Amino acid sequence: MTSQPVALSYRVVTLAERHPSGGYDQVMTFADGSVSYLRGGALHCEDGPAHVEPSGAETWLQNDREHRDSGPAVIFSNGVREYWLRGRRVQKSEWRKLRARTTPLRRIRLLTELAR
Repeated sequence: MTSQPVALSYRVVTLAERHPSGGYDQVMTFADGSVSYLRGGALHCEDGPAHVEPSGAETWLQNDREHRDSGPAVIFSNGVREYWLRGRRVQKSEWRKLRARTTPLRRIRLLTELAR
């Protein structure tokens, strides 16, 4: 007996204009209670997690890439945290060094280099 794929039920709300602080223009709500925020079809939120699970798990994304410069970008429901910058997973110590030793302009340059 083969298992059938589960149909994913969701609703999309398109905003008339981008959210002023979050930068997203669509909100997807799923039947299981998950919520995703998108900009131009890509997971994206600038002031909070772009995807939230009913279990409490959160993923912070910008332009479909895990990114958060103010804390962990992925927080699992069991409390495990992962640090990501521009889609690249980094150790917490590396993340702390980047935050502590750089001015905002230098931080932008370093993040650009990480993205390459």
